[in-house]
Amino acid sequence: MQIASGSTKEELFQVLEKIDQSTVIDTVLKTGQKVCVTAKREHGILKNWKLGVTLDNYESRSLMKKGTTYASFYDAVANLDKEGQFSLDCSILCFCRMEYTRSWDGDILSYWYNIDPDFPYAVQEDGQPEFRILPLKLPESDFKIMMQSKMAFYCASTERIYPILPIAYESIAKLMDASLAFKYTEEQNLASALLLAEKLSDMTDIKFLYRDRSHVVKPVMAVMGGRYEYIPQARFFEDVLDRVSLRELYSVTYWIVSDEETFLEIELNRFLLSDYKLVLWIRTGDMPGRSMSVAAFAKLKGMYILLHRNTEEHCRQYHAGGMDRLLVGIFEEFNHFEKLYNGLEDKYVAFSASYLTPLLKIIGK
Repeated sequence: MQIASGSTKEELFQVLEKIDQSTVIDTVLKTGQKVCVTAKREHGILKNWKLGVTLDNYESRSLMKKGTTYASFYDAVANLDKEGQFSLDCSILCFCRMEYTRSWDGDILSYWYNIDPDFPYAVQEDGQPEFRILPLKLPESDFKIMMQSKMAFYCASTERIYPILPIAYESIAKLMDASLAFKYTEEQNLASALLLAEKLSDMTDIKFLYRDRSHVVKPVMAVMGGRYEYIPQARFFEDVLDRVSLRELYSVTYWIVSDEETFLEIELNRFLLSDYKLVLWIRTGDMPGRSMSVAAFAKLKGMYILLHRNTEEHCRQYHAGGMDRLLVGIFEEFNHFEKLYNGLEDKYVAFSASYLTPLLKIIGK
């Protein structure tokens, strides 16, 4: 979904500031965390048991927001990336029912199955499952977010709710090998939640990428594993543009910010009297699988000719020379293209339509 577009760097940084201030990553499962086992016996028989995590070393980091103006892009992206680490218990919420009367302040009361990955339900004497029910009183705007998939991650120790947005389906399916969980979400919502809870019980490290909405409800945009390294968009664009400015004069052509990706096009100002332009496409995004990239193009008569492209993944290796690797060969390819283009000459040659036959076969004509 496209959020905004524009043609100046100042506008881009204003939009990124708003996004960055509300974009957060939480690590919700931690390797090596302590666990406790609780068992219940009745009449000498083990009735049920449960595994849980202790919160002896629990620390909470609240999201800090500074400033109310959007003067520059750099100020904006500086607050884009936030990361909190938690040792906490994470369960799956699944919509059960709602009350059709509202509270005096307009909130909606709804009831949700609270499915613990280690102890999803208890079995009654008649063999029927009994689920824990969690009542939630939410504003209408938050309730609508919750109802998009009717499922959410829930962290009891912080009472935070992470509604699963449709845009997060792909990353959750890949990370947890749970593509079937989102195939029949309308007809078999409880079955989908049980499958997610089962997959969650096998996870040792998981991170949520979400846009901060309220103190309690934080819609999940994507779910990542421990290998994912969050690279602030502000810092990324600042580093790229700083390095470009050391070698070239440039101007911003246009930019687009969407949930999946931020795109920026800049044009080098080499003051050449030519009929082509040298252009850089710079892309990044917070979603898993969306790499950072810098691509060099020659723009000729409205068409883009790709000269060179470099990409980097969101992982720890990026901090060890990732920015240098993104710009390797970029300016050399610009110089090489200029040399070849300036060597072209106008010549009169004989031409026949039959010359195009091999080319037409390649494109299926």
